[in-house]
Amino acid sequence: MSIADLDNWANMLQKCDFASVSGQFSGAQLPLIANLLLTRGYQIGGILGKSRRPRTSYSSKQIKILEEHFVLNRYLSRPKRFEVATSLNLTETQVKIWFQNRRMKLKRSERILPHTNGSSK
Repeated sequence: MSIADLDNWANMLQKCDFASVSGQFSGAQLPLIANLLLTRGYQIGGILGKSRRPRTSYSSKQIKILEEHFVLNRYLSRPKRFEVATSLNLTETQVKIWFQNRRMKLKRSERILPHTNGSSK
């Protein structure tokens, strides 16, 4: 495998030209080639799926306010979600996902709690 081959495959992958690349390799080889290109510093576009946006980092103020709203109500209406998102400089989707994640966190902690108090039913 030459550097020219790597450059050629990287160019095809950057353009998401899967037909050209997959014509040269079996399906099982494609992740190996993608990994090889990544370790060599190549950018490979969307070969590994849709590129994801970075994880949202919430400030302590944002978390405090989101938690306050969560204590009052575990679900937000669309108008309230818009209001909260606007006031915290977040998107409605970020607020919606935060509430979904927070409900799941509560559900997990409620599932674990009965097992830790020592009572058996």
